[in-house]
Amino acid sequence: MKDPPSGAKERPVCEYKEAMVITGLKKTKLYDLFRRGVLLGYRDGVMIRFYRSSLLDYMKKRENTPAPLPPAPKPVRRSFRRPSGTQFKFL
Repeated sequence: MKDPPSGAKERPVCEYKEAMVITGLKKTKLYDLFRRGVLLGYRDGVMIRFYRSSLLDYMKKRENTPAPLPPAPKPVRRSFRRPSGTQFKFL
């Protein structure tokens, strides 16, 4: 594995690839959180640079929140029609 460039640990910002490693989220989720204002950063041309402190704060908040409940099962709709007489044909 390649060593990070000198000073990479001290930099206060990171690109999306490093942010994906830090948070474990996908790129689209990172960008969505940035657009909603949950993650702090700035646009550098086309790329978004994320503040490491913002990523770490988000992860700490996420660790301390309980897991969301799974969605409630939807009831199965059953038809109450009577079966046709052809199904009960006696010989």
